[in-house]
Amino acid sequence: MAMPVAARSAVVWSRTRISLSSVCAVGLLLFVAFLTLLPVAMVVYASFNAGSPMRPRGFTLDGYTAIFTSARNLEATWTSLWLAAVRTATSVGIATFLAWVVARTDTPLRRLLHFVVIVKFFMPPLAFIAGWMLLAAPKSGFINVTLQNFLPFVDGPVLDIFSAGGVIAVSTFASVPIWFMILLPAFTQMDASFEESSRMCGVGPIATFFRVTLPLIAPAVFAVVLLSLIHWLETFDTEIFLGAPAGLYVISTVVYEYVHQSTPAKYPPAMAFSTLLMVLTALLVFIYWLRVTSKQYRYTTVTGRGYAVRPIRLGRWKYVTLGLVLLYFFVSTLLPGFFVLIGPFMKYAGVFAGDWFTMDHWKLATTPQALASFKNSLLLGFFSATGGALLYTLVSYLALRTKYGWRGWLEFMTWLPFAMPGIVLALGLLWVYVGTIQLPFLVMYGTVQMLVLACIIKRMPTGVRTVNGVTIQISKELEEASRVHGASWLYTFTRIFIPLLWPGIVSVWLLTAVLSIKELVIILMLYSAPTMTLAVYFFQLATDRSQLSRALILSMLELGLIMLFWVAAKLLSRRGGGVAAGM
Repeated sequence: MAMPVAARSAVVWSRTRISLSSVCAVGLLLFVAFLTLLPVAMVVYASFNAGSPMRPRGFTLDGYTAIFTSARNLEATWTSLWLAAVRTATSVGIATFLAWVVARTDTPLRRLLHFVVIVKFFMPPLAFIAGWMLLAAPKSGFINVTLQNFLPFVDGPVLDIFSAGGVIAVSTFASVPIWFMILLPAFTQMDASFEESSRMCGVGPIATFFRVTLPLIAPAVFAVVLLSLIHWLETFDTEIFLGAPAGLYVISTVVYEYVHQSTPAKYPPAMAFSTLLMVLTALLVFIYWLRVTSKQYRYTTVTGRGYAVRPIRLGRWKYVTLGLVLLYFFVSTLLPGFFVLIGPFMKYAGVFAGDWFTMDHWKLATTPQALASFKNSLLLGFFSATGGALLYTLVSYLALRTKYGWRGWLEFMTWLPFAMPGIVLALGLLWVYVGTIQLPFLVMYGTVQMLVLACIIKRMPTGVRTVNGVTIQISKELEEASRVHGASWLYTFTRIFIPLLWPGIVSVWLLTAVLSIKELVIILMLYSAPTMTLAVYFFQLATDRSQLSRALILSMLELGLIMLFWVAAKLLSRRGGGVAAGM
């Protein structure tokens, strides 16, 4: 019996819709592959090329020869490794203690303590480096000058911020809020009955922490350790400001010198060093993927039988933990933050003698260059956040809500930028858009579009994982019910899925905006004069210490911009909550 015309039309339309959706899905897969695989390939290719992005030449091993035969390069590699290990131990150790105090104990004012730990995340990191320079510079730092003036037995600098110790301390304080925010959910959701059983057996709170609590959250701590090692292998700002003046060089600062402080630029050793750095971070990412994502079931404490989250009673020790957290806040945030605030009002950075107060530096905020940098940072933050949130949401939906066989490859590719330190990603994109893709209608180098694309790629692992965390909490039944009642995929996605996912989207939007505004090394490698951001302008001024007070004006503008995005995220959250509630 022949199929009715209407039925045949419905089948054809259904196949067409399926075909279109498949084409769009494959298109997104290819787009993500283009964003992630091509820069990796170009970094490896360029490490064996004797030329530059503008003029590629033949095959060479000179770059690798320069790495392994230069004592300075070998020393920079060793310095990168031991600095990463030490800073991981200090920052993760402090973050673990703070997360335990806030989430697992009855320490007073825990909500306030939670705020004072994370508040530094929203502040410009370069400003706090400058604050520590004003505090602990060996000759002009406030602490050293004060101690020498008031203590007769002190005849020289007590602290030297331009040293390995200074790099470790400032870096540790800068990263603790990030590791704290990652560790806090693991402490919060852990079943308290295990700790209570330990206490009932006569074990004290400190011993319980090391024997019970810490082993139970081992996967989370191990994950943060790996993330920290990756982070410290790629950092640039603290090392260039505080390490380089003391002759302390790491891989990222050496690569920067090869490209930006050599005439002509030495691309072969820069790209070879970048490849080595990428291999080191890729190894850590692989270990994270292998050990953390596949072994979490061994440490499960939240089960179907319910679980307790009661805090541990510390007795009189709770005031000790309160004091320790407040002391950390004073040293890490309040002390340098005070000098960040008063620095713009000082005639000479760090000098309080005589008539030190002035408002003259604030004229910088109204100059064309400062206003242009503010506009570029605003555009960078907005378009990186908006484009990134859209891309991360689509990728998360395909990875978790569809049945395509290549979903695993898509998930894998979103991890690749994690293995690409910022300076490596920037060089890879430089070779892609200057040395490979040269189309008249696609001029990318030195444009805001290039900077936005780089920031979206760099934040992809964090962005997709954040959206994934919310997506898995949304039952598929809601979407299935919509489809059963005749709704199209587009209607279901935009009117059902997106409103339910909205809090996660806004969180990713804000996170991407803040990190893009604060980004230094990627922008420093890819910007042109018309696309200079506040972070790069700060870097240019602060490298001359006599301009430090003027540079801090830019940090105030950057902080104001971050607060603007924070307010926008709050408004978006309320609007999204109203939409979801009205469904």
